[in-house]
Amino acid sequence: MRAVFLAAGEGSRMNGGGSDDHKALTGLMGISLIERGILAMREAGIETVTVVVGHAAERVRHALGDGSDLGVSIDYLSNPEWPKGNGTSVYAVRELVGKEPFILAMADHWYDPNIAKLLVRGAGSGGSKLCVDHNIQSPHYPDEATRVQAGDSGNIVHVGKQLANYNALDCGLFVFNHDIFDALELRFARGEYELGAAVNELALKGHLDEIDIGDLTWEDVDTSEELKEASNKLRRSLPGNDDGLISANLNRRLSIPLSMGAIRIGLTPNMISLFSLLIAMSAGLAFALGHVVFAGIATQLTSIIDGSDGEVARARFMSSKRGGLIDSVFDRMADGFILGGAGYYLLTQSPERWEYFAVLVAIAVAPMSMILKDRYHLATGRKWQSGFDDGLARLLLASRDGRLFVVFLGGVFDQIGPAILFLSITGSALLAWRLVLIWVRLDPARREDVPTPPAFVMRDSHASPEGSISGGD
Repeated sequence: MRAVFLAAGEGSRMNGGGSDDHKALTGLMGISLIERGILAMREAGIETVTVVVGHAAERVRHALGDGSDLGVSIDYLSNPEWPKGNGTSVYAVRELVGKEPFILAMADHWYDPNIAKLLVRGAGSGGSKLCVDHNIQSPHYPDEATRVQAGDSGNIVHVGKQLANYNALDCGLFVFNHDIFDALELRFARGEYELGAAVNELALKGHLDEIDIGDLTWEDVDTSEELKEASNKLRRSLPGNDDGLISANLNRRLSIPLSMGAIRIGLTPNMISLFSLLIAMSAGLAFALGHVVFAGIATQLTSIIDGSDGEVARARFMSSKRGGLIDSVFDRMADGFILGGAGYYLLTQSPERWEYFAVLVAIAVAPMSMILKDRYHLATGRKWQSGFDDGLARLLLASRDGRLFVVFLGGVFDQIGPAILFLSITGSALLAWRLVLIWVRLDPARREDVPTPPAFVMRDSHASPEGSISGGD
């Protein structure tokens, strides 16, 4: 399927009008708005992109090139009639797309990449569709958004800027079949050249359905204030969707500012993963040398920074299978250094017999719950989501963020023995719980009863399906 981006307009509210700048090339965390849109489509499986240009066309062509740097193939269509309205830019692609359905996106919108995945998935069922947001206060300037009246059965009844009766907003992302060109011709004959008029024509004829984006976020960037709001929404979208209790309530408050700094200085996710491992190694060495307070603080710092690699990967579209592999291996190595160093310290302090056993168990079970999650994913095709699948067991603080937080407390208060004992007990309990659940779920007679998490889109981790999700195990 082809994705078409409308980038012909002047964007006078952003650049003041008459400027050679182009609004779609405005940077957001180092990546322009249109590049973010194209990269989101690429992550959703789109490989062919057409950009309709008009104002500052050469700037757009120079910035995007042939798309090879973005992992897609880009071609360009010039629309000299763009001042009439953006409907003319859509109509310009009619011969290019022929009878095939295509995706249409506004080049000046920011949206969570998972919305693009929803759009592509929805395109498979045929017919024209519009992504809508039922949170009508979602944009920075909600009164300026195009309004949508959606029916109870997922159909769209009416679309327009001035609707009095509406229950959703137009997100600027569409799937169209050839009907859109008939609707455009009909509205052109009436002197209406905006895409919204033709979209409303489809709605009135019952030829337009909704794709509900749920809690995902977006922003139509027409002003500097909306650009700032898009940046804030992007920041809030960076955490993974499977955080443990400590990550969700503590670590993310610190890791996101660190990630913003890492983006500004150009650090890659793999650099951050390596930095986190080096801090973990220093924590393990500090434990072994008896500097337990420093070691405890370094352990928690490792946990916080471990969340940044995934955040930077999502912000900069740098997720990869190799990155996921590195992240997972480095996490296991980091746990080994930290628990090994803490265990060595404990066992050189006139240990009691139970402390030997506690150290061995804590080190042994630490990687096992993650191994179970990986095997479950390989067997079922679905990622294990701790917040959903573990149930009350997630309160044990036995996932990775919880384990490292317990070691942090043990180091700061010089209570390594109780901390290791706690980890050995809770780690064993979580391992047993997951083993029982997975054993039952893999029973062929019960496979159809395996529960599915309510989240309709899984965010990619730092980043392969086999990689760990930052903040989890």
